[in-house]
Amino acid sequence: MIRGGKNDYTIAIHILLLWWVMMGGENESRAQMDTRTVFLLNSAADIPAAYCFIPASTISLGVGNDFCTKEMTNSVLRGTYARNGHNLLLSLSHYGYHAFGKMTMQAGYGKCFGGRVAVSLQGVYLMQHARHYGCQHSVTFALSFYYAITEKMSVGVAVFNPAALKYGVVGHETIPIRFYLQIGYLPDRRLAGSLFCEKTLPGPFNAGIRLLYHPIPNLFLETRCGFSCLSFHTSVPWRKFRFGCSAQWNYKIGFSPACQIDCVF
Repeated sequence: MIRGGKNDYTIAIHILLLWWVMMGGENESRAQMDTRTVFLLNSAADIPAAYCFIPASTISLGVGNDFCTKEMTNSVLRGTYARNGHNLLLSLSHYGYHAFGKMTMQAGYGKCFGGRVAVSLQGVYLMQHARHYGCQHSVTFALSFYYAITEKMSVGVAVFNPAALKYGVVGHETIPIRFYLQIGYLPDRRLAGSLFCEKTLPGPFNAGIRLLYHPIPNLFLETRCGFSCLSFHTSVPWRKFRFGCSAQWNYKIGFSPACQIDCVF
């Protein structure tokens, strides 16, 4: 599928989109793109348990290009199917291009307890491929936790590969372990913000602030500032959808554009 290219990948995306829309129709009346929902969608990219606080099914499709280099393209399809308080979490991503890269598939379950605490567990499959070399297959899992302290304040934690499993299942190199912590605050219906920190083992430590501003009904403005980069994101809601584009500036390397579509139904 990776080498076969774009047709198979496009067909898979269309099938998933159709399935989510058909199965999530019963939640359509509850879907809305307000500040809280957009804040939770942004948080769920790092802390999947945040999806459990959105009373509807969701799907997000994003494409980014690191430093305007086609060999460093990142495509992500993620979302959740929500039903009676239960959430099926799914994610498919690919980084690289047809000659080499890494595909990541995640599937799991999330549940909200008492309207205040949510937890999620996802199984993860990794496939690294390179032209003229055999593919490397690996498995691991990810955990996340999200707690609504009050209506305005929340805290979330996520851990990727907490068991320090190896590449290739029985290989010698450990799959990177990632810790992510976020403290969020929504003072009113137009503004939201969060402080975050993340650490990858092996890898750098990063921390910063994220701000979301909803000045008028048809516009969201977002920014994220960390130790390594600064990014801006502009998006426009339309019915159940949100269309956005972003620009990220890595202080040492350069510029990276991206675009994304979210749907809540």
